[in-house]
Amino acid sequence: MKLPLYLISDVHLSMNGSADEAEKRCHLAQFIGHVGETGGTLFIVGDLFDFWFEYKHVIPKAYFGLLSWDRGYRILRSILRNRIFVFLYRWLHPDLGYAIAKHFSRNGDYDHHTPEYKEEIVADLTEYCEEQCKNGIDYVIMGHYHQHKEIQLENGRFLILGDWIKYHSYGYFDGEQLSLKSWGTGQTDD
Repeated sequence: MKLPLYLISDVHLSMNGSADEAEKRCHLAQFIGHVGETGGTLFIVGDLFDFWFEYKHVIPKAYFGLLSWDRGYRILRSILRNRIFVFLYRWLHPDLGYAIAKHFSRNGDYDHHTPEYKEEIVADLTEYCEEQCKNGIDYVIMGHYHQHKEIQLENGRFLILGDWIKYHSYGYFDGEQLSLKSWGTGQTDD
């Protein structure tokens, strides 16, 4: 693994042909080119695609919800990971499967929570990260929450990577400092 490290999350590449999607893809391609030019390492933390069906032998299945109160997600996850559901879904024609997934993926509306709800998420995650940093961890980096946050903790640092829908944000680690940046804002890596 070569420095610098770049970390992105929540790109949500979709198959729609909108101008916003084309712009996002252009920014992402430029960013990946930049990572290559620096000789650094890129980590895609999650949700590169808006919809991805996990076939039995293709994609490893690993995700767990950290928010203790997010029971809705846990119930939905248990349904979607159910062997019977997966077996039946595989029998759907891909056009129908994609249409169903598109309907449930919020049609690109990833900023639908209230400010209070977002604060509650950050507070819960920060508490989790504080505990991790008490155990000798220096950095906790997360995606999935579509928030662009850089939080200095008592014993470490916590980044929520934002997304490539609103922020075009990425984590950057040069071997000494971890920071959160936004691509296309004129910000440099140094």
